[in-house]
Amino acid sequence: MNLSRDIRQIKLINGEEILTEVVGEDREEILIRNPLKVHRERHQLGDIAREANMFTRWMGFADIDEHMLSRKMILIESIVNDAVALYYHKMTHNIEEDRVTPI
Repeated sequence: MNLSRDIRQIKLINGEEILTEVVGEDREEILIRNPLKVHRERHQLGDIAREANMFTRWMGFADIDEHMLSRKMILIESIVNDAVALYYHKMTHNIEEDRVTPI
């Protein structure tokens, strides 16, 4: 598995946060592939509070995996560490295997 691909965590101005592969970019837009929306869930177990991250497809009903994103919509972005990149690759691989083919 090639972890050298550009996997980024992006916070959008509308508050959404995505984890995605960036496959192209210029000053105005970035081309992203297989974006996953990050959902944070907080759980209380007695006196211990825990936070868990859950992921869903960002554009759940789209027929394509690549999307153009205007830089005007981005609040902040960061390249992720290798552990998160590996997890992202596993998740997107599983999504591809589970994708339903139209009849």
